[in-house]
Amino acid sequence: MSDDKNFTFLEEEVVDCHLRKHRILRIAKKALFSGIIFGVTTTGIWYSFYMAVRPSAPKASSTPIRLENATEEKEQASVKPERKLKGENLQSFHNKFGKLAQKCQKYLVGIESNSNNQENIFFFEQESCTAGVLVAETDSAFFVLTAYNSVKNNKQVQVYFCNEQNAMATVYSKDSHKNLAILKIQKKNLDVITQKIIQPVKMGQTDLLNIGDLVFSFGSPNGSLFSAEYGYVTSVNTEHAVTDYQMDLYTTNMLYHAEGNGMICNADGEMLGWIVTEGNNLENCTFYGMRKLKPIIENMLNCSGYAYTGILAKDVPESLLQQTRIRSGIYVEAVAENSPAYNAGILVGDIIYRVDGEKITSIVSYYNQLQTYEEDTKVTVYLLRNAFSKPQMKKVKLKVKAVQGK
Repeated sequence: MSDDKNFTFLEEEVVDCHLRKHRILRIAKKALFSGIIFGVTTTGIWYSFYMAVRPSAPKASSTPIRLENATEEKEQASVKPERKLKGENLQSFHNKFGKLAQKCQKYLVGIESNSNNQENIFFFEQESCTAGVLVAETDSAFFVLTAYNSVKNNKQVQVYFCNEQNAMATVYSKDSHKNLAILKIQKKNLDVITQKIIQPVKMGQTDLLNIGDLVFSFGSPNGSLFSAEYGYVTSVNTEHAVTDYQMDLYTTNMLYHAEGNGMICNADGEMLGWIVTEGNNLENCTFYGMRKLKPIIENMLNCSGYAYTGILAKDVPESLLQQTRIRSGIYVEAVAENSPAYNAGILVGDIIYRVDGEKITSIVSYYNQLQTYEEDTKVTVYLLRNAFSKPQMKKVKLKVKAVQGK
């Protein structure tokens, strides 16, 4: 900011006393009207706030790197809705929202991927800026979850903290198929005060979420860095296919923003999910739930890499399986060109029910079985083709490809 820029906050003007009185009355009327509108539009918030999910969060071990998880379930408070809410309730909600934002800022970071703008004091106004959340800590480093697309062309990025300090971070691991990346910040690059202020977020339980529950988003949910939103869950646990895996997708009534990302949390500041931007054709904000997201993050934290075959698939309902000769399997919805599955001859519409000697009961079991193989391992995939017309039992040989975490 330039020191010689002139700011005009108030200009004096000599006016007639009678005219000044009319101006004051007009201002007072506008203020009263604005207060009424504010009260009407926020009346329903207080009750929903108390209905938010509130699981506790004990600590977990750090070797190998594990995410801190809230494992104890707490019953939701049964608060009866009031027909009329007093002003102090609304004020209390905003006070609690402010405290929640203050708590969550310890987990959040700003990320500047354009090294040419590292010294720009207004870094958060740059298009190359995005948000991240601290998810793990070791004796020597902090680890940040962010969007892969924001850092895919970088080996190092500049990270900014809530106390306005910054440090360099390396792109530690990445998963382009799920648009996720992990950054590593060496503690030796941080001052002592920053190390004491920042901390990894604790993980909540999305299984406890219901339609109508209040959730909060922090990071850059509306495209502006260090912004915050709140809204309601409108759909829960929708199956969303990603390559060789499946995520739990949740929808809210918060607006979707193409440049937005960040975490979704409950009223305790526990992370419930990560905002989805890739392939999101909805108008509302959606997020991946922690139940299936957590194993992916832990895998990335330990730089394990992952086996890859290149299919999009979904679980087959039991009602449909009863019409076939098999009792479990996954339905192939898409096959990536030149992928191991494509080269093996797997087609859209095939039902994979066994890999080597292991029964495939879900896309998650398929993913877990793949992770037991090393790169270039040849496996036998058993599938049912034309399941509902002229069924054919087939087996194909597939060479597993490994995608490195780094």
